[in-house]
Amino acid sequence: MNTSTIRSSEFATDSNSSQLINQKLKQTDSQYILLIDDQNNPAKLKNSCLDLMELSLTKNPNAGMVYADYEIVSEGKVEEVHLLIHHIGRVRDNQDYGKVFLFRKSFLEQVGGFNKELKFNYLYDIRLRLSEVSEIVHIANKSEGSLYQVSASKDKTNVFDYLLADEGIQKEAENILTDHLKRIGAYLSPKQKYEKRPVFSSKSIKKASIIIPVNN
Repeated sequence: MNTSTIRSSEFATDSNSSQLINQKLKQTDSQYILLIDDQNNPAKLKNSCLDLMELSLTKNPNAGMVYADYEIVSEGKVEEVHLLIHHIGRVRDNQDYGKVFLFRKSFLEQVGGFNKELKFNYLYDIRLRLSEVSEIVHIANKSEGSLYQVSASKDKTNVFDYLLADEGIQKEAENILTDHLKRIGAYLSPKQKYEKRPVFSSKSIKKASIIIPVNN
């Protein structure tokens, strides 16, 4: 059997999900691990879902994780969700990567499995750590349809949603990202690039530049 399936709904809401997933990883000889994040919302896989995800890993030997576009089903209406392509700079903890993931077990073992110390953001952490040693592959819904459905109402976009998160969740995510930046050599410690403001005379002209980065 190439793939073993793990559903987060199998675990109690107050359990250590990372530790339980690691236990299942040790118990299986499967090459791939399908993780379905259905703790809060049911996810239904279409017939082609697993086959296409396995095919993606087969064609991409350096891939450690595959994720795919999906559909949200709410009150009888179906809405397609098109996810962004992963790249090294995509490190937001609340970035949507869907609810179904196929992992290559060898890369999970290479990064030491899921971090059993984490209570909330274990999927965020494993995504970042896998991105350091492997490729993260996205399957887009272009013509063949989405690979699975999630029964839920689509969340409205809120650029300030991080302010609504519990302090413990935010702190844990901050530590995860900090550790990731340190591992890839991109971390800047506080005041590392800090310079004191130059002293101007009362007659000198004061100038300032405001730089706002935007995509494309």
